[in-house]
Amino acid sequence: MHHKPIALTPPSRYGKYILEVMKMKVQEIETIRKQFHREWLLIALGKVDDSTTTPLTGRLMLHSPHRDEIYAKSKNYKKPALIVYSEDSFPKGYAAAFRMSKPLPPKIILEEGIIPLYVEIQGPTTKRIIKMALDTGATFTMIPPEIARDIGHDPTLSKRRIEISTASSSVLVAILKVKSISCLGTKLKNVEVVCHSLPPESPVEGLLGLNFLVHLPTFIEFYQRIRPSI
Repeated sequence: MHHKPIALTPPSRYGKYILEVMKMKVQEIETIRKQFHREWLLIALGKVDDSTTTPLTGRLMLHSPHRDEIYAKSKNYKKPALIVYSEDSFPKGYAAAFRMSKPLPPKIILEEGIIPLYVEIQGPTTKRIIKMALDTGATFTMIPPEIARDIGHDPTLSKRRIEISTASSSVLVAILKVKSISCLGTKLKNVEVVCHSLPPESPVEGLLGLNFLVHLPTFIEFYQRIRPSI
């Protein structure tokens, strides 16, 4: 399928071109992905399945073989958008905002050992949908600093810090309050999140912690069922 009209920007610092696809029609996310090979895509959000927070349709804005290039350009796009890789498996050493598939309810991915969820993060300027892992062991929800900056926050300006433990050490990270977090049909406003990046090989970009999970009706029902009777 041919894309038109298009505008070609000057070569980036990677020595490659990045295509800005203008006036693209709204298409299913899977249809857009199939048109590219081993590229990162910035897609303006169209229809979203509210029950699973899964993007269904969108309009292609940019594509490039370099994820950093897409993230840099996405900061100038203030409307709801997502970043996705065109292939079903990620390049070595990368994690994507999420890997699209047909909308499905959350399920345990045994080979990854996680329960992945599609989560909408709303900031002061825009919102993004990223792939996160449900983590009952995390007190706070965690998002990467680049996503925080993308939605209008500057983690370096946060006056609040908290020490968290990683696999190799303890680090001091910023805490900030996002406008809202939406997942599985539940929207929670003014949610505190910590800003920290997971390892590059992680299949998700963030962790959905207890400060959101305790507000999910499904989580509350589950807790009530397993709670010991007094």
